Formats: sequence, C-alpha cells, structure tokens
Amino acid sequence: MDDQKHGRSKRRPKVNYLTQDWPENVTMNGPMFAQYALEIEKEDFENEVMNMCSTIKLLVAARRKTIEKLVASANYLDSIWMRCRVSKTMGTSVSVVGGGLT
Repeated sequence: MDDQKHGRSKRRPKVNYLTQDWPENVTMNGPMFAQYALEIEKEDFENEVMNMCSTIKLLVAARRKTIEKLVASANYLDSIWMRCRVSKTMGTSVSVVGGGLT
C-alpha cells in the first residue's frame, strides 16, 4: 500500500508452480525462453519508466507549489516594505511641519 501512495505500481505476484502441476507436454526451448525473458525484461523496463514519470510529475507539482508560495511571500514582504516607507515619509513630513510651526 505504501508503494501506491508514492505513485509506484505494484508488481504482479509471482506464481510458483510445483513440478507435479506443470504439464508434461510443455517444454521451453532456447529461443522460446529467450523471448519469454525478453518480454519480462520489457515489462520491468516499462514499469520502471512509468514509476520515474510518476515521480517526476510529483516533483514538478511540488516545485510549482513551492514557487507559488515563494511569490506570495515576496508580494507580502513587498507590501510591508511599502507600508514602512510610507510611514517613515509621513513621520518625517510631520516633523518638518511641526518644526516650521514652532
């Protein structure tokens, strides 16, 4: 279940046949075995590529969320900086006007 949370697909369970359960008329010669092994390798490779694609998609989504949060933080800090500048300017102006009146 932990694998499914991380975007990984579960592998098919392996089937172990007992010798008495294996049909006697089935044999696997060299080329047949090579083809069977090639198909298994191909399936494993496809599963690995799919898992990597899922992982990359999750990483991209996480980076986008991080970027959005950083932009929101930067905008917030900019707004605070502007308020501080306006307050400082108004404070200085009041001091000048107050000094001129006295």
